[in-house]
This record gives sequence, structure tokens and C-alpha cells, in this order.
Amino acid sequence: MNSDPVLIVGAGLSAADAVLCACNSNIRVLHVFRKNVDDQDLIFKQLPKTLYPEYHKVYNMMCSQTYTNVAPSSTSNRPQAVSIATSVCAKMCPKPQLAAGTMAGNASVNLFPDYTSFPEHCVVSFQSDKKCLLQGNNSLKAFKISMVLVLIGTNPNLFFLKGQGQYLGQDPTKPVSCKQNPIDIHPYTFECTKEPGLFAMGPLVGDNFVRFLKGGALGIASCLLKRLKKKGKLISNGGNNFI
Repeated sequence: MNSDPVLIVGAGLSAADAVLCACNSNIRVLHVFRKNVDDQDLIFKQLPKTLYPEYHKVYNMMCSQTYTNVAPSSTSNRPQAVSIATSVCAKMCPKPQLAAGTMAGNASVNLFPDYTSFPEHCVVSFQSDKKCLLQGNNSLKAFKISMVLVLIGTNPNLFFLKGQGQYLGQDPTKPVSCKQNPIDIHPYTFECTKEPGLFAMGPLVGDNFVRFLKGGALGIASCLLKRLKKKGKLISNGGNNFI
């Protein structure tokens, strides 16, 4: 497409989904994330390739289709600017350049040519004219973008529970976190181990995939159904239906 690229910030599954969506729609993508592509904490390192080929495709692009700086201009005639951001944004790169030869070893993989990754980068600022300033290792880069998707995760808001629900976590001395400290539950019923009658599912218990939600819901429904049957509070109408 001729429009300016979309900037996607983050290195998790939500960011990967956004990359896939944009690339499948032929939208140019600039993908910025703070970690190195070899970081063992990246979620892609924990996913089997046979079960999640689409996410490994994104990870392959993150590794191979990285940005490389164009030849820097001579510093002798570079004007002094009021700010670094103004100086860099005045020298906009029309389009990210891929490192030479990065695609050679992946010729058999159907990658998206309009995708460029920026490992170990962070966003410094957004300008009013839709220019974005990125900070890398000892370098600043600026690009004009059409949209920004910041997908860097969030912390659950459990204000309606006692102590923000902290006592429910696997480590009750720390706040509940989808990644570091999920809610402690029974693995089959999804009932909170520290609060009988309270159930949790999804990211709160560490299940960050949409495909896992059905299992959580069925586990909870099955537990409740068995308890109601045991208490004689379910009346069969002659079939498998209960009222």
C-alpha cells in the first residue's frame, strides 16, 4: 500500500496477532520491541512450532527482517538543530531498508516483504505531524507513520476484591500479574484455592490464548453442575436437560 506504515510496539502474542493482521492486509509494518530476538523470555521461545506455525512465522520475521541504517550523512556539514528529535525527523527515511542477505537463508519461507523489525528499540516520542522517533543502540531513527498499536500488556484491576485480590495469587506477597503471579487455582475446576466458590480463568490464571478460554469455561461449568447435582438442586425433565 502507498500509505505510511503502521507502528506496532510489543513482542507478545497480541503484537504478533497485529503483525499478522496488518501483513495479511498488505499494510506496511514497523515492529518495535525492547528485547533482543534471542531473549529466552520471548513467548515465541515457549511455543511448539508444530502447534503455532503462525506465531513462529512472525518470530522468523522479527529475527531476519531487521532494520539496518542507511549510510550516515557527513557530520561536517550537518546543521546544529534545536533538538535531537527535530534534527532526526528532518532527515526522514522514506522506507526502512532490510539488511542485505537476511532473506537469502529464508527463501523457502513465505515472509512479508513490507515488514521491518526493530529489536532493542523503544519509542522516544510522537510528533504532531505523525512522525515517530525511535531509540536504538546509540542511534535515533525517525519515520512517518499512519497509526500506532501499543500492545505491551496490562495489569489486571481487581479493585472489587479484598486487598486488590493479592491474596489470591500464587505468591500472596506480590500483586496479581498475568505473567509473573497468576491467581492460584485448582487445575481442573478453576476454583481459587484461597477463596472457595470463586473461579478464575483466562489471563488471570496464566492462560493467554483465546483457544484456552473454552476449556476454562467448561471446567467451571462442569464443577458447578456436579455440585448442584450433589446438592439435589437440579431437576431432570426426563432427558439430559436440567431446570
